[in-house]
Amino acid sequence: MIRKPSASLLALLFFFVTAIFSYSILLTGCGSSSSSTTPPPTGEVITPAPQSTPQSVAIGQLFTILQVTVTNNGAAVGNVTVTFTAPSSGASGTFAPNGTLTDTETTNQGGVATAGSFQANSIAGNYSVTASVSGVSTPATFVLTNLTGIPATVAPTGGTSPQTVTVGAPFTALQALGALVTMIGVAVIAAQGDLARLAALAFNSGDVMMVVGAVLYAGYTIGLRQRPHVSQVSMLAAMALAAFVTSVPLMIWEIMSGGFVWPTAVGLLALAFAALGPAFFAQLTYMRGVELIGPGRAGVFVNLVPVFGAIMAVVILGEPFARYHVLALLLVVGGIAIAQRSSAAAQR
Repeated sequence: MIRKPSASLLALLFFFVTAIFSYSILLTGCGSSSSSTTPPPTGEVITPAPQSTPQSVAIGQLFTILQVTVTNNGAAVGNVTVTFTAPSSGASGTFAPNGTLTDTETTNQGGVATAGSFQANSIAGNYSVTASVSGVSTPATFVLTNLTGIPATVAPTGGTSPQTVTVGAPFTALQALGALVTMIGVAVIAAQGDLARLAALAFNSGDVMMVVGAVLYAGYTIGLRQRPHVSQVSMLAAMALAAFVTSVPLMIWEIMSGGFVWPTAVGLLALAFAALGPAFFAQLTYMRGVELIGPGRAGVFVNLVPVFGAIMAVVILGEPFARYHVLALLLVVGGIAIAQRSSAAAQR
C-alpha cells in the first residue's frame, strides 16, 4: 500500500517553487535597470509623470491624469506645444471636451503640460497614448488599460411583463443546457455507465468537503475577474504565501500526532508534479482564461477534470476502457461547445 505524502509538504513545496520563480523575475528586472549609470540627457526630453503611467480604468471611465514635463539638459522648458495622441482604432479613448483623439496643450513655466480629461472608450484592452513635441524624436508614452467593468446602464430586453434585463453577458437558456449536458457527462463517469448506481451512492464527510471545496472554488473563479491589477505570477505568489502560513500549524500538528509521512522517491516526484503542474502552471492558465472569457464560460471547463481523470486512469494505471468513457467525453465536450457557442452569440 502506497502511503500518501503529507498535504502540508505539498503546500510548502508549492510556496518555495513559486517564491523562487518570482524572485528570479525580480532579480532579472532589477539587474537590467541598475547595471549602468545613464548619463544626463542632452536636448529636449519629454518625461511622463509617474502617476500618469501605467493606469487602468473600467471602460467608459476617466483616467486620473495624463501629464508630461519637457526639459532641456535638465532645465524646464516653458511655452512648448505638446500634442497628446490616442490610437484611432481598438481599445483607446477620447479627450474632453470635444471627444477627439488628439489634444494640444502648452507647457507652463515649470515645463509641465497636462492633457484634458481622457475617457476610455467601450473596447477593453491595453494601448498607448503618446505625447510629442515638434523636433523631439522620442515621444513620451502612457501605458493604459481599459478594463471590462460593470455596465453604466441596464437595458430592458423584454417587451412584455415580466421583463428581463441584461447586465454584462447574460446567462442564456443554451448556456444552462450546456452546463446540464456537461453535468450529465460527469454523472456518467461517476456511475461508470450505470445510472442506477447513483441511487445507491451515499454521502460521507469526504463528499461534503468536496461540495464545500467546489462552492469555494466557484467563488474564487468569480473573484478572479475583479482581482488586483497585478501579474498572474504575483497573484499566485500571494496565494502560495497564504497557503504556506496556513499549512505550517497543520504540519506541526501532524508531526506531533504521529501522522507525518516522509515521502519516498516516487512520492517526491508526485509532489513536484503537483506543485509545478496543477498548483502552478494550471493556475496561471486558469487565471488568464477567466480574464479572457469570463468566469461563466471558464467555469464550465472544470467539468473536464473527471473525464481527463478517467482517461488518464486508463492510460497510466491500466484500467479497462469502457464505452461509458466515450459517452461521458462526448457529453462533456458537447455541453461545453453548446455553452461557449451561446456565450459567444450573446456577446455579439
